[in-house]
Amino acid sequence: MALFVAVSLLCAHPARATTPGEGDSDDTSPVFEGFLCFPPMTPPKLLEGPPIEYTPEAIAAGAKGTLIAKCVITREGRIRDCEVIKGVEPMNDVVVKALQARRYTPVMFQGTPVEVKYTFTVRLTPAK
Repeated sequence: MALFVAVSLLCAHPARATTPGEGDSDDTSPVFEGFLCFPPMTPPKLLEGPPIEYTPEAIAAGAKGTLIAKCVITREGRIRDCEVIKGVEPMNDVVVKALQARRYTPVMFQGTPVEVKYTFTVRLTPAK
């Protein structure tokens, strides 16, 4: 954890990942904005995991919008300890479960995998 604090102090802006919503694209790899760290950290890339699928309740409710979740990406590239910062009910639990079932390349700092808190921004748009 001490390494994360030291690394975060070196970053001018936190990383932000955007995962396209249902119907936008099959590509669910993160898109990074403002990832300015010195020395640079290599951002994670999606290796495997389920897509985010709308539930019948979400379709009936017309749920759409932007969900923001802060999670931990482990040294092994697993996602854990997700906290929804801005939700889209009733999709919050579905999105968190999908994120936690995914595996990414680990974030690298000076050639070493590190555990980091990471913010995912997920745009939810129901399929038409």
